[in-house]
Amino acid sequence: MSDRPSILFACIHNSGRSVASAALARHYAGSAVEVRSAGSEPGSDVNPVIAQVLAEVGLPVTDHTPTKLSYGPVDEADVVASVGRCSWDAAQEASSLSPSAVGVPAAAV
Repeated sequence: MSDRPSILFACIHNSGRSVASAALARHYAGSAVEVRSAGSEPGSDVNPVIAQVLAEVGLPVTDHTPTKLSYGPVDEADVVASVGRCSWDAAQEASSLSPSAVGVPAAAV
């Protein structure tokens, strides 16, 4: 764990929205913020359109491997940003996460 604030961007496949969000956050925040991304049902690769667009603006994501959303990274993050349609139901089944574990009332999910 770092002394820096941390943010976790989450979406379903961790191959598009969350990858782009994390790349942009790293670019604009620099080393001031620890940035991670994950998906409730991770894909196998980064979406090629997302990879191309990010590369065109100087933010290559060729080293990114879609990561499974799990309790550890959620618990360690100061902020969890769900981008798109992150499936909390799938995350609960796959990693025993519950909305209350991340401070979100179940009714809000």
